[in-house]
Amino acid sequence: MRALSTKVPRTPEQVKEGIERVERMKKFMQKSANTDMARGVGSGWDLHVPKNISEMAALSGMPKEHSSRTILIGQRQLKSVQSGQAYAHQWQITWKNEERWKNPLMGWGSSADPMAQVKLNFDPMAQ
Repeated sequence: MRALSTKVPRTPEQVKEGIERVERMKKFMQKSANTDMARGVGSGWDLHVPKNISEMAALSGMPKEHSSRTILIGQRQLKSVQSGQAYAHQWQITWKNEERWKNPLMGWGSSADPMAQVKLNFDPMAQ
């Protein structure tokens, strides 16, 4: 169809079919890029959870000083220069930043926080 062509009269069935096609395409485009990675993992309900939580903490590998940190869970923020909506439906887990300082040699912002740049993205449960 040309951009400047005359309008073609459409029946209500054709209009409905076109709307359904657009909705199917939207659902298809909202799928995560990494869905294949999660296929081998179970639902999580069949995992063994010990009665004593300290047993799990010993196996997690997380340092004790990070165990009480606060996380932020929210929808993924898109940059203002991005017009695509492909990942706008995703949610994101981030850690609150700890102390930062200005590097005296180069003037860059520095941090000793290993979780400062970690961002975990996931799809909503409804999908």
